[in-house]
Amino acid sequence: RKGRLDFTIIGDAVNLAARLEAESRRRPEAPILLDEETALEAQTSFDCIKLDIISVKGRLKPVRVYTLGSLGVVA
Repeated sequence: RKGRLDFTIIGDAVNLAARLEAESRRRPEAPILLDEETALEAQTSFDCIKLDIISVKGRLKPVRVYTLGSLGVVA
């Protein structure tokens, strides 16, 4: 078979990431948004700041969002 292969990624995590990326465009003060699960993992290396709880299309429960306080590693 010749030509280009197309791949599609679907799922809840990918959908949430797309929604948070769209939300981050409306927030110049928070160009990177994380959900709570990602923030918990990232907090060992980054300063994560709790922001709001937002409604996300496709989710029944609102999602708490965080941003990175500094792009440097926490000592």
